[in-house]
Amino acid sequence: MNQPVPLTPLEIHLCRWLAKKRGEENRARGVTSVKQCGESDEAIDLQGIGGEMAFCKLFGLWPDLNYEIRSKARGEDLGDCWCEPLGWVDVKTTRAGKGYLNIRRPSRVGYYALMEGDFPEFCFRGLIPAADAIRPEYIKDVGNGPYWAVPASALKPYKPLWVPK
Repeated sequence: MNQPVPLTPLEIHLCRWLAKKRGEENRARGVTSVKQCGESDEAIDLQGIGGEMAFCKLFGLWPDLNYEIRSKARGEDLGDCWCEPLGWVDVKTTRAGKGYLNIRRPSRVGYYALMEGDFPEFCFRGLIPAADAIRPEYIKDVGNGPYWAVPASALKPYKPLWVPK
């Protein structure tokens, strides 16, 4: 689906608040950033939360508004939202034109989803089962450690519940 999913002023306000709270919590707990680009942590948090919000809006789901730190390594981070019948979904967000679903640390989720765009407007690019995303042919390293870069062409469509006007 290539139609934009714009966020409303209230959704934008909620994303900004949540990005701020998650950033404060991360700094207070000494969490290290695993970012792949030169943007600030705050900008990356806002972009990611915006993508999560747009995905949930598109599929009629409620986003995870928790800002407490949950560890993937300890199995505490189950993903960004629960989507029947898929299970837990980890929503990844990329800037317009990048076209890759990047996974630094695999989650215990059933699916990964890719939202593409610039805050506060995103497009849904597709889903991929977690087992299909974590494959050797998708591993890349641009100098700061390996990660999986799943091309948008490997993603599968999924019918949304909400259709933008």
